[in-house]
Amino acid sequence: MHRTLLPTYRLTVLPTLGVALLLALGTAPPLRAQTANVVVRETDAGPAVAGAIVRLYQGDSVIAQGLTGESGRATLRAGGAGRFTIRVSRIGYAVSPPTPIELAIGETRSVELAFMSERIHLPELVVQGRTSCGKSPAERAMAATLWEQIRQALTATTISERAGLALRSRKLERTLSLGGAVVEERLSEPRVTGSRPFVPLPLEVLAREGYVLTDGDSVVFRAPDADVLLSESFVGSHCFGVTAPPADSTRVGLTFEPTRERQVADIRGVLWVDRRTLELRRLEFRYVARGSEVQVTASRGHLEFDRLPNGEWYIRSWMVRMPQIERTQTGTTYRDAVAGYREHGGSAEPLRGAGIVAPAYLTGRVWDSLAGQGLPGVVVTVAGNADSVMTDSLGNFEMALPVVGIRQVTFRHPLLALEPARAARTVELIPAAMVNVQIGTLGVDGLVRTICAAGRGKAGLVGIVLARDAPLAGLTVTAAWVASPGSVAAVNRTETTTTAESGVWAFCDLPPGAAVRLQVGEGSSASEVPSVSIDAEGFRWLPLSILRTGRAVIATEAGQRLPELKARASRAVAADRRFLEDARDRVARSGAPASALITRADLEKSNSNRILPLLMTRGLKTRVNLRTGKESLTCARKNERPAIYLNGMLVEGSDTPGARRMRVGVLGEVFDLENLSPDNVEAIEVYRSMSERPPEYNRTQSECVVVIWTRRG
Repeated sequence: MHRTLLPTYRLTVLPTLGVALLLALGTAPPLRAQTANVVVRETDAGPAVAGAIVRLYQGDSVIAQGLTGESGRATLRAGGAGRFTIRVSRIGYAVSPPTPIELAIGETRSVELAFMSERIHLPELVVQGRTSCGKSPAERAMAATLWEQIRQALTATTISERAGLALRSRKLERTLSLGGAVVEERLSEPRVTGSRPFVPLPLEVLAREGYVLTDGDSVVFRAPDADVLLSESFVGSHCFGVTAPPADSTRVGLTFEPTRERQVADIRGVLWVDRRTLELRRLEFRYVARGSEVQVTASRGHLEFDRLPNGEWYIRSWMVRMPQIERTQTGTTYRDAVAGYREHGGSAEPLRGAGIVAPAYLTGRVWDSLAGQGLPGVVVTVAGNADSVMTDSLGNFEMALPVVGIRQVTFRHPLLALEPARAARTVELIPAAMVNVQIGTLGVDGLVRTICAAGRGKAGLVGIVLARDAPLAGLTVTAAWVASPGSVAAVNRTETTTTAESGVWAFCDLPPGAAVRLQVGEGSSASEVPSVSIDAEGFRWLPLSILRTGRAVIATEAGQRLPELKARASRAVAADRRFLEDARDRVARSGAPASALITRADLEKSNSNRILPLLMTRGLKTRVNLRTGKESLTCARKNERPAIYLNGMLVEGSDTPGARRMRVGVLGEVFDLENLSPDNVEAIEVYRSMSERPPEYNRTQSECVVVIWTRRG
């Protein structure tokens, strides 16, 4: 019988699709936008109201929303002219009646509103711990009243984040014994961040997999934030009730628990509200699961919310406790038991004074997987920043940003619109620090899987029609070829398709080796594309670029002609070859020797179960701790630890002298280079000195840098 302490559990946090709405509402206005500058006051000539949510409606749809500051002002921008209504929500008060407003094209109007709605007074709480799933109307009504006030605080939190609220934050990591005693504690230095402490992930992942996910021999815990709680998915999958703590008349709580239909691990808990002001104060939650209960034993967390005098809301502190599981194995059976706990948390406070925060720097590259080169003309936007940049001829971009914290970076280009998940990345921006982001478009195989049915043929064509880099939708594309050429049975064949909204078209089952003639458009307006040879087995990429634009882009009248087309056929570079070419390019640009790149083939050839011996053959050294007998990696010229980059992200603490615990990303996952298995690595780049390393790895003062690319990305 032996016992093994399983790997430390990890924490990730998910917001929701509700973010997409807020992002849309907060984007930069188009030229000649219709704008309403709204000022909210207590009375007609009274003091300004800070922290009120002002919404612009067109019919029942919210067109824009904003949060009033200390001056009571919020700016709302409509996408078009028309008739609208304005409504104001304020925590602790009923929603104001609608105020009609009409905006002409390019018009800016100033509107002053007196907020004179009645205060909300909660009735005495009679029933405790009951849910709104099939329970009494009175309890449901009180739960709905509480939820409306909580929803305003959560919405204000997300609006504040989008507006670029900056905080000074510290992270806290603790290891606890089974009895709750602190075994180890690590508190980071304070740094300026945004108001969102968590990395957002798609809501559909949460709906499908739940809040606790087994990943190999470890467990991933996911925690909620304001956007999760605001989502229709969360509200629709949980029952709500009302409770109050014993002998405490100052607070009242909205309870929530997953419905019986929810078959994945979830959370239950309480949203605590100040009974006098109806302001949200704290979220407490516990993990619940169907089976595997030991994984969620005593697993819990909390978030504390606070409001600034100017009306902005933020998450003041957060904590998630996760169990460490000890597995006892006897023969072929095993038993899991809780051996202790690990806590991940932190706190934040507003920046004091009017000091200027140093800008954060974002660089990156967008790779055209279809052409095997950088993709120019991609528009790059960062949430909360009004300005965008465009990638250059090599697909590179760089930005100096006044916003910090966890931000979504959005990439706009017709080729990226084919798979929206590729068109966004989430990064943590830190003042005076540089973050590098690299993304790629779908390759030919990915396009074929997306567009063609499962029973597609072995060969075909896939392409896109663009005019001035804009996709053309609804265009007819016809393929013509001769079946069985040179034989008595030779016959002319044709097939027709239509370009999608992305401008993409595909022929999913063409005869291998055939010469295909393409025609774009119909009748007298059609244009011919030179003959294209179909590969013996596989698909070809064929972008069609319109060189001249005019009225006849999509011809509808007799005698009109499509503009001239330029066709460029190309084969996509294989994924593994493309990856190596990119890494070799970085090594060549840096002036490092070719041996600085360790490929998958080198790892397999070494026949070692450790990374360190292979790194020593590339000019690095190791030192041994005489007390513990453990090895650690050092640079060749200086007796210091190298900076470690994991999948392009600097591992926090990797370049700290004597550091044993290294952190990956904003959630602080433990990374152990000495015990990293070569089986999990795709490639390694080794830069022995500052003069060798590329500029994208200059976020550290360490003499040497090791860049590790894992097989799982």
